[in-house]
Amino acid sequence: MTMRHRLGVLGGVLLLMVTPALAQLNTNPKADLGRVWTLADEETVASTGTFTSGNLHLTFGGFFAVWLLCESTAGAPDVKLEWQESPTTMSADFTTTTTIAANHTAETATIISFEPPPMMFGRLKITGNAGNAADTVCTVKTFVRGS
Repeated sequence: MTMRHRLGVLGGVLLLMVTPALAQLNTNPKADLGRVWTLADEETVASTGTFTSGNLHLTFGGFFAVWLLCESTAGAPDVKLEWQESPTTMSADFTTTTTIAANHTAETATIISFEPPPMMFGRLKITGNAGNAADTVCTVKTFVRGS
């Protein structure tokens, strides 16, 4: 995990503040339009576990969609996909703005489009619901197109 360092002064004492920054998946947002980004690559979401992707810089994006495939050999997958946004890359600043799928149980590839996010950075969170199989594996890709 990348750490972000900032200097601050409190009561005349110089402080070094260290906070986690998420991995940046794209570094040139305008040039990266029209590319497919892998947000989860066969990530295990066991039972009620969670997975959070690195972040995407979304400044020039106008249309968004995710391609999703979750599979399990022990039972059916049952996951919730949430889109989170933030004005910064700091993990604590992200908040859920869109529930892409509340109960995704299909074991076939699915494409879901959603509204353009208003914030500069976005990421995906996958959470296993109560009925999710313990060996659920998800692959999620996103496509960002300019407006």
